[in-house]
Amino acid sequence: MLKKLLKYDFKSVFKYWWIAAVTITALSIGAGFCGEILNSEKELPAAALVISTLVIVLVALSLFAFLTLSQLLVYIRFYKNLFTDEGYLTFTLPVKRNHILNSKLLLGSATTLSTGLLVIIDILIILCITFRKEIFNKVFFKDLFDNIEMIVEEVGVFYIASYIFEGLLCIILFVVISALFTFMCITIASIIAKKAKIVTAIALYYGASSLITFFTQMFFMFGIGSITEWVFELSDETIKLVVFLILLMAVFFLGAIAMAFYTFQYRMLDRKLNLS
Repeated sequence: MLKKLLKYDFKSVFKYWWIAAVTITALSIGAGFCGEILNSEKELPAAALVISTLVIVLVALSLFAFLTLSQLLVYIRFYKNLFTDEGYLTFTLPVKRNHILNSKLLLGSATTLSTGLLVIIDILIILCITFRKEIFNKVFFKDLFDNIEMIVEEVGVFYIASYIFEGLLCIILFVVISALFTFMCITIASIIAKKAKIVTAIALYYGASSLITFFTQMFFMFGIGSITEWVFELSDETIKLVVFLILLMAVFFLGAIAMAFYTFQYRMLDRKLNLS
């Protein structure tokens, strides 16, 4: 049944997502050529420079709008599918509660990762077209490979592979936590608010986000500074091991948060569906 839920969830979101994705990629190609105009050493009319600058600014705003739209599509689907009149159909389906949550979580995580990857690709497209004369030459690639080879020799293949793997796990876990956090805000708002549920969910989201941001900043201000000073006193080999262990701890820490959020969200969702 999970496969069927995933099919309908992804279909409801990606039928709009791919249109926005193709559009933003096409705009990024255009922005790249506008960037090439601005990067040109030739004397060009002022109108061409102004128009090119405006196009790049508009595309930058469009990339941000694309990020926002992709998230809205996921969370609107979550809200409508569970907490509106459409939810009555969901409640009557012969599916497990965790399948409903897993479907929404996979949808949110996949959409966020796909959107982030596409935005990175679009930015690279803009940069590659804008600076293609500087990038697509033997000197650039020679310097690039030389720097990569130097880093590999200095850090080591094992540690580089470990850092990349741990970093990817942290990114995936952070995306999962972000999706669960938003689901929790929507679910709590749907439980406690009889009216203006969306407004309540937004207020909960920004209120809780502000608190998390505050405590995170405090941690970085007072915790990371002292750790950095201590790390710089260590040998190079020890530093590489410490970084590996810190990233590993981050993976376990984020994993624990994800599990706690998932359990809490599942219990709220199960309670909400049983009461409806």
